[in-house]
Amino acid sequence: MRADVWWLQPLLVFLGLSTFIVYSTWAAFQGKNYFFGNYISPFYSPELFGGSPHSWFGPKPGWWPGIVPWSPALRAYGYHAAAQAHCEGYHRVARITSVHARYGDYVGFECVFPRGYDPVKAGRWWWSP
Repeated sequence: MRADVWWLQPLLVFLGLSTFIVYSTWAAFQGKNYFFGNYISPFYSPELFGGSPHSWFGPKPGWWPGIVPWSPALRAYGYHAAAQAHCEGYHRVARITSVHARYGDYVGFECVFPRGYDPVKAGRWWWSP
């Protein structure tokens, strides 16, 4: 049997990571106290439009139609159009796989064949039986 305390470092790493996971889950879902002065918590994205004193561009624009809900997810429509423009060169359809609103608006997409499209029948296959 070992005489040293080899288990201390893995235990401390486990406790540290577990504490972070519990705290980050709580911080992400509590929905308040995410500002400290001018600093914002890394678990939230900045408020672009709204009634908060921390919003970057002031209140919601007056020209925004009232029946359309105000949501940052509406930006995804422009992302899909850009992805579709890229995939049209490959004769495929764009499918958005992920939209990350933080860290520079990263958008993941893939170019897939349209439903019902058979590349063998269309003659666009590199190997035909």
